[in-house]
Amino acid sequence: MLYNAKNLSVAKMASKSTATRPELTGVYFKRDRTVATDGVCLLEMTTPTGLDIADWPKVKGITAMRGCSPFIVKASMLAERVKLPKKASLPILECAAISHIADGHFVEFITTDLETTNRNRIAQIDGTFPDYEKIFPTGEPVAEITVNAEAFAGLLTVMSKLKNKVKISFHSKDKPLVLWCEDNQQQARGLMMGMKEW
Repeated sequence: MLYNAKNLSVAKMASKSTATRPELTGVYFKRDRTVATDGVCLLEMTTPTGLDIADWPKVKGITAMRGCSPFIVKASMLAERVKLPKKASLPILECAAISHIADGHFVEFITTDLETTNRNRIAQIDGTFPDYEKIFPTGEPVAEITVNAEAFAGLLTVMSKLKNKVKISFHSKDKPLVLWCEDNQQQARGLMMGMKEW
């Protein structure tokens, strides 16, 4: 069970509200993915392929766990405490591993660059993560378009300064997405051209 920076970054999608259900303020760790939601948006990130937990180095007598039951940890603590090496000598060292779990209490994450080893215990959140698989639509989509994620995020960031509510119109896979928002003084309209499929 190895989790890289992309897996840990889903913490940004977790709810910041302490008034909400506690499990929504956390990151849900499964054997092969991490998930976070604020109740409106959800992001699931699979773990990187091509890395074998058996190759994780034994450092200071600590080994990485090969498997465990799913768990939830506080997203803010994860982002604050688990730091991956900035320049790892091996791809496997660009990941955090789980070294210990005290069920219902804490999870210990381990990171290393072979010179320095960091162990961070993060409290588990007691609760059941939403059964998000049921929410994802099934069957063939009505239509779809592939967009440049960075450009799309840029459009939304600028438009959100006008109003934090943007209408997106989708006409067909051969037409651009149309974005629209307005406040009581101004209007903004944007286009997002599709990209060739990857």
